Amino acid sequence: YVAHIMAYSFVGDLRVAVYAHLQRLSARFFADRQTGELLKRVINDTRDIEQLIAHYIPDMTVNLLLLIGVGLILFSLNPALAVLTLLPMALLLVSNLLLGKRMRGAMKEASGKLGALTGMVQDNLVGIKEIQLFTQEQREHQRVSALSTDATRRLLYGLKMQAILVPSIEFLTSLGLVIVVFFGGMAALDGTMPVEDLVAFFLYLTIF
Repeated sequence: YVAHIMAYSFVGDLRVAVYAHLQRLSARFFADRQTGELLKRVINDTRDIEQLIAHYIPDMTVNLLLLIGVGLILFSLNPALAVLTLLPMALLLVSNLLLGKRMRGAMKEASGKLGALTGMVQDNLVGIKEIQLFTQEQREHQRVSALSTDATRRLLYGLKMQAILVPSIEFLTSLGLVIVVFFGGMAALDGTMPVEDLVAFFLYLTIF
């Protein structure tokens, strides 16, 4: 609750700041901008930042501390096994860079197209009398439909990249567990690693 208080207070101040910035821009800036698109920037896009402040930043902070703390424990238990379990992390980094870049690009394009769609619909509603007077309903319907379809297509592509990314993360992190079971089990059978250390290593690795 406290996190949401801080986040929404920040978003409220940010909206006012964005509006104040818009007031200082020249008439040339507004000449080729749709009102609906600017409204989306001020209202919708600033609202999305609330999740970042209230959830993502606190979660990232906690996860980073866990990553460092548990990583140190893993290396203290068995440095060689810890290095082996980190090998899949390189593949994880590559998959995040490739798929994550495509996902973010598609989401950014979808957001831009939704802003253009908002502007188009708002302009059409303001000028609905002129559209009806000149019987342009079908033309405007096709324009709105095409832009909406395009925005949906980009959004679904981004979601598809996300749908591939999440299982790939789970698969690659599971490889680390397989490595621990195999090499750690061999070490426990040889007597070079106590069984209790192997169990502790396995449990810590699931947190990691």
